[in-house]
Amino acid sequence: MVGRTIAGYKLTAEIGHGGMGTVYRAEGLGRAVALKVLKKHQARVSERFRREGELLAKVGSHPHVVAIHAAGEEDGLPFIVMELVDGGSLEEKLPLTVSEATRIVEEVARAVEHLHRLGIIHRDIKPGNVLIARDGRAKLTDFGLARDLARQTRLTGAWQVVGTPFYMAPEQLRVSDSEKDPEPGPLTDVYAMGALLYAALVGRPPYSARTLAELVGLIATAEPPRASAERAEVPPDLDEIVRKALAKDPLDRYPTAEAFAQDLARQRRGEPVLARPSSSLVRIVRRARRDPKGATAVGLACLFALSAPPLFLLEQRYAEQRAAAAAAEDRRSRFVSAVESGTAEAEAELARGTATLAAHDAKGARERAQAALEQLQRVPPPLEGASEATTKLRAAQVKTHRLLGDCARALGEDALALESYRAAWALDPASIELACRLAEAAAQARDLSTAAAVLATFPEGAVSRPDVQRARGLVLLARGEAREAQKVLAPLAHTGPDPAPALLGLARAQLASGDAKACLATLQGLDKSAHGSAQAVRLRARAMLALGDELAADRELEKAVEREPSDPALALDFARDLIRRGEVDRALALAGPLAKLAPADALIETARALVLEGEIGKAREALASCAARPEGGPACASALTLLAALERS
Repeated sequence: MVGRTIAGYKLTAEIGHGGMGTVYRAEGLGRAVALKVLKKHQARVSERFRREGELLAKVGSHPHVVAIHAAGEEDGLPFIVMELVDGGSLEEKLPLTVSEATRIVEEVARAVEHLHRLGIIHRDIKPGNVLIARDGRAKLTDFGLARDLARQTRLTGAWQVVGTPFYMAPEQLRVSDSEKDPEPGPLTDVYAMGALLYAALVGRPPYSARTLAELVGLIATAEPPRASAERAEVPPDLDEIVRKALAKDPLDRYPTAEAFAQDLARQRRGEPVLARPSSSLVRIVRRARRDPKGATAVGLACLFALSAPPLFLLEQRYAEQRAAAAAAEDRRSRFVSAVESGTAEAEAELARGTATLAAHDAKGARERAQAALEQLQRVPPPLEGASEATTKLRAAQVKTHRLLGDCARALGEDALALESYRAAWALDPASIELACRLAEAAAQARDLSTAAAVLATFPEGAVSRPDVQRARGLVLLARGEAREAQKVLAPLAHTGPDPAPALLGLARAQLASGDAKACLATLQGLDKSAHGSAQAVRLRARAMLALGDELAADRELEKAVEREPSDPALALDFARDLIRRGEVDRALALAGPLAKLAPADALIETARALVLEGEIGKAREALASCAARPEGGPACASALTLLAALERS
């Protein structure tokens, strides 16, 4: 495989392999990446590999998760293009210092909490799946065994054992023969992180055995070992953190990955931790749960020897358990009530926002959507045991982010549209409609890696859908394949309830192919509302300029800016048009309002106008300010290019 080119990247060296795929270092498109390819092209393995790419796209950007650049299939070979983390794996660096171990595992826990909030269980957390960047940051990788709780389909049999046994929780190692039994949940990841912390401190997993059966028995029945017994400098509070994470009963572990991370942070700061040593009686009760027969003799001896006091303590323990159950039910009830009130108010705002957007008031609609989002943000985080309320909350969140994306797209704010659709799709990854919106927004924002990754998630049965074809056409257009985009978009131009996006995309493709007349003819097919949209106006003006009708283009842009003074894209086009016509003073007059809408782009146009007036020094200052802006992007890149040209002149 080394030497082969896949998706524009040349494979230069093998850097790792696992059960499903092999990972190569690859170079292309101006960067080095890690490119993972499937080993065996079997149906179930291929589906799991495809879902790994889909899950990575859903995870999005997180400082402690390996980022995805693209995913797809080339010549029948599935692949995933990922961020290259070339500092090696945690497994190669064991054991770590105590401070390094706690820091790195805390970072992993932050990443796992991010996954859990998205409804993803990793299921294979181990030192080999934690990469260390050159700056020392931990990066969680390998989502081949991860499970998306939003999906009902299982790729394994009923509780089929998947993962690395040394780092698997007791409930993961139990095999059920019933599809109706619930699968182990997110707390299996908490256990795995406890085992990861032990390995980071000691240099090996907490349990070792000569056979798998012996290992499973130890994990199911033996008390968690103390890291301090192997390494004297491990402090007692860190011992307790490890033991709490490794508890046999999931209810005795940290309730979330975030709680685990917070206790590690307290330990690093020298503050008291929440993990506490278990009493002798609690240890006896837990042992009795795991081995009732073996504990009978010990229990009878304790009863006869201690008589009433242990009975009292047991009753106290049961009372504590009942109180904890009552408190949990109270939390669940309050959560359900908060969801009911929060979603009702949010739905009302969303209904008003949708109607406002239909009346072509995108700004007013966004205010409604933001009000809905604020209502939903007041609702507490989802609780286990309240699935109906959680589903209702998630549905309202999806609608809110989708409306925010629709508003941003209507206002020409491509980056915000992409961010909003990404948030909506992360909450509902099964929605093909949301995936199409995300792909189109990514294409519009020139984020081609995200667009490609999303397109790769569409199942075969959905490829012929008009909205999927439209998304594919717009992505082709963003990639510069204008003629191919026309072939895809032309049949969609007059189909469906809202043909405007396909018509606008087709017009853009025609203009990019040099057919300005066809572009204008296509734009004539828009309905009244879409005909006056900012995107349609810009396309008409550019087509008119291409045909040499400068006066008509000027009038089109001027009217549009008067009608939509807050649209940065229109204002920029008009400023460029004024500079081209030599009306530098009017272009500079636009710089003030434009600076509030698009600061970097405004500085670029100001510099161009100043150059025409001979103010080279001031132009150089404007370009330098633009190049130094924190948001980066194409405008800043253009500024650097222009600045270099001025310096050479």
